[in-house]
Amino acid sequence: MDQKPVQVKIRYNSPEAFVGQYLKYIINSTFQLTSSQAPDIGTPIELTIIIPGFDDPFVIGGWVTSVVSLEGEKDAPPKRGVTIRFDAIQAERIERLTKALIRNDTYRRLLEPAKTADGKPTRGAGDLSGGDSIGAAAPQTDPLSGGLTLPPQDRRFEWLRKVIRDRDSVPRAARKQDAAPPPVVSTVDRVRREFAPQERERMQPVAVFILNLVKAMLRSGYYAPEHPGSKKAKEGIYTDFKVAAGDRSDITLTSQETQGRFDVLVSGILDDQVSLRGLVGIEQAEIYMPKLKDYFSRKNLVSFSMKRDLPLAHFEDFIDIMSDPIRDRGTEGEVGSLLTSALVDRGITEVSTIFVDDMIIFELKLPWRVEMAIQRLAKDLKVLPMFKDKTAEEIQDIKIRIIQDIMRPLREPHMLKDIVVNAHVIARHVAAVDTEELEQTIVKTFPMEILLPTSQYVFDELTRLKEELVQKPGHTGLANRLESVKRILKWISSRVLAENLEASNTFFEQLYFQNILKYDELPDPIKDHVNTLMLVKDYQESHDFYIEKFVGTNKQDDILLFLRLFRRILPFLLEQRQYNLISFFNRAVLSKFHDHPEYRNSEIVPLRTPIQFIWKDSINILGGLFEEETKEARDAVERIVKLLGPAGVSILVHVIIESQNKYARRSAVETLIGMGDIGRAAIIKILTSTANNWYVYRNALLAFSRLGRPGEAQLVNRFLSHDNPRVREEALATTCVLEGPAAEPKLIKALSDYDLGVRRRAVTCIGGIPLTSQRAVSALVAVLSIDEETFLKQKQALIELKVEAVNALSLIGNRSVGDGRMVEEVLLDQVMPEKKWGKKILERITPVLKKKNQDYILQTAALKALWKVGTDRVLPGLAEFAAKADTVMVNRAKETIRQIQMRGRGRPENTPA
Repeated sequence: MDQKPVQVKIRYNSPEAFVGQYLKYIINSTFQLTSSQAPDIGTPIELTIIIPGFDDPFVIGGWVTSVVSLEGEKDAPPKRGVTIRFDAIQAERIERLTKALIRNDTYRRLLEPAKTADGKPTRGAGDLSGGDSIGAAAPQTDPLSGGLTLPPQDRRFEWLRKVIRDRDSVPRAARKQDAAPPPVVSTVDRVRREFAPQERERMQPVAVFILNLVKAMLRSGYYAPEHPGSKKAKEGIYTDFKVAAGDRSDITLTSQETQGRFDVLVSGILDDQVSLRGLVGIEQAEIYMPKLKDYFSRKNLVSFSMKRDLPLAHFEDFIDIMSDPIRDRGTEGEVGSLLTSALVDRGITEVSTIFVDDMIIFELKLPWRVEMAIQRLAKDLKVLPMFKDKTAEEIQDIKIRIIQDIMRPLREPHMLKDIVVNAHVIARHVAAVDTEELEQTIVKTFPMEILLPTSQYVFDELTRLKEELVQKPGHTGLANRLESVKRILKWISSRVLAENLEASNTFFEQLYFQNILKYDELPDPIKDHVNTLMLVKDYQESHDFYIEKFVGTNKQDDILLFLRLFRRILPFLLEQRQYNLISFFNRAVLSKFHDHPEYRNSEIVPLRTPIQFIWKDSINILGGLFEEETKEARDAVERIVKLLGPAGVSILVHVIIESQNKYARRSAVETLIGMGDIGRAAIIKILTSTANNWYVYRNALLAFSRLGRPGEAQLVNRFLSHDNPRVREEALATTCVLEGPAAEPKLIKALSDYDLGVRRRAVTCIGGIPLTSQRAVSALVAVLSIDEETFLKQKQALIELKVEAVNALSLIGNRSVGDGRMVEEVLLDQVMPEKKWGKKILERITPVLKKKNQDYILQTAALKALWKVGTDRVLPGLAEFAAKADTVMVNRAKETIRQIQMRGRGRPENTPA
């Protein structure tokens, strides 16, 4: 089951306080909250805002997108700053709130934009005119319009027919799957220093290759390039390279120095970066790391990558160039250029190098892997024009391959997002690169399975930039980046359409609501969805108009149009818990078809069963709400269910049989009982089935006790011997209701059930009828004489059973129990622990009472029963008991004596003379 949203309620003390939060957060689809018990990232939230001057609260749904720890006051619990993001579907709620605020004089005055000296309105916090202009604080006032406007009400039917057309329903966007927040990821760069056995085995040839490569590049123990043995040595290292790369696209080595400790990170083999120190071990690290540090420093080298398809000739040239000490003699900042030029002169495109003078400075802090990927991309694209022997087509192919090779290892959506939204940084440093072309090419490399998850992070970036623009209106850099992110989302949308990617409805909705795509640019299913949202909004605001028109029309085609309207907007009203509006049109439909039964014989099929037609796509949603809602909200759902007749019964039966929520099952039983005969038929069907869980039968028996008829008691008989004692209990209670005194044999038989709960229910039934036969009275007395030793582990349950037997005897009255004894004497026995009147009893009364054990409970029940049935025959025993009991029991015994005496010389009305 999906996670239920956390309920958060905010109450503002003044309109000014609310408007400040509204302008800063709500109209930008976010909210910030500080709390000592804030929910975690990804938690769904239902935010209820109490606005001064408004009767109804504003409710909006979203999820937590970030959590920051905040330093609390001294001795106070730590607090957390939480950002809540509202999904696209909430835009129409925010728009509705905006209209309501503007209609209110107080809020309209607070929201009016400030004016300059020439009287023109400024762009700023109070500007609700809409659009995404630089510095605007809010999206369009009507985010659902997209160029569409609702016609006047006198022409609304024409528009309604155009929108709904001849379809009974429109497939609804999959809300729970594709509207989920992006997965929570760590932006910390992972570096592996320890390895599982399989990982160690995979990395072993990598370590061998790197150490041999280092020796060659340092010319330590290897021949000079011109020596005859050099070629053979390099061929051996090349073989090591092929084995190390395996099926991976490349191997990358990157220098890193943190807190004075030098290391080389190996990327491309495992999903994480690998520490060369951890890979080769302490001894070899002590030998090679100082040499490697000196090498990277002399060459001004930061990183280099070798692609798997690197040919032997280029590999040999690469080693010769990178190991040549002559090129180290350039002035500072020239070494990297010299080495790069040498690689280009040899036509080596399969090796990518980054030198210190190639490094780009970033405004934002990015994960190290992302930053190095961007650095490598910028360097490789910058070098491309230097290959003079390549044609334009070859250069373009190489460019695409470079991007693909660099992007391929980055499989995490947040990393892909970071690279594509920073494409403008690369273009700024590489003259031959066009930003838009680069963005589009990068998007084309996104793996299809993470294209949409990546888009969610791009949307987050869009939201963040909009928030910054609110704080920094007119900031050109932020504005350009915002336009860049919009462009990227358009590239993604083009690819989604081209690939016909499933589960993309919410993605296109977001594009539309963020004013990135116009209505005419949307796929047809999303156009239908937007139209549906407009229908929902208009019905919410003008439901009286629609219901009046529906009730007033007698044309069957128009009636069908309204039924289709109700069917189409129903899932959204359910999602928003608009139960009153749903009940409104349900009652209107029922009333109209009650007054005009002739419609049920119409040639138009939906008119024959209008309620079933309207609810066909939403019945399961309503069933889910019945289970999920709180008790208070479930009452409203129950009222709707009752209106649905047989369809409502099917919901309730499903809940009773399938739900794991016992409170929902209990509510379903009560609702079914309230539906009369159709509920009764459903209960009988459950009782006659043989494939249900025990609790289903128990709930059905509970309902049948109120819906069943005396002649139907035989339906209950088989449950009197059911394996589950809870079912046997409910079967006894139902039998008692349906048969009355005739159930006596079954009830008395149940008094010998192995389960004490079943016996107790039987006793309750005997007293509730009540059964006054000698047999019934004797059976109750037998219950009081059950030996406690038989139920040592269930003593509490046994005491409760005996208390119930005492209560039942008090309801039956002071009748004979045989052997010349009366009920009152049996009850007095329960007061006296040894069940006789003697000195031993009096000696043991006080210590027993002081313990206040389970016998104490039974004694109290017996005293209360004697109030009702006791006569002057038990007064001496009660007086003797009171003389030795503790204070509490003394008072109770005396009160019992007083009650008996008040009934007139110790003879109650139901005592035979």
